[in-house]
Amino acid sequence: DIGRCLRCECIVIDVFGRSSEPLHAISDPIVA
Repeated sequence: DIGRCLRCECIVIDVFGRSSEPLHAISDPIVA
């Protein structure tokens, strides 16, 4: 699941771009 989550974040970053910044920050604690 963690591997897929990381890939999902990568895709989100490519699609949303800067909008993924807050998402990534929220996903950081979730993944950790």
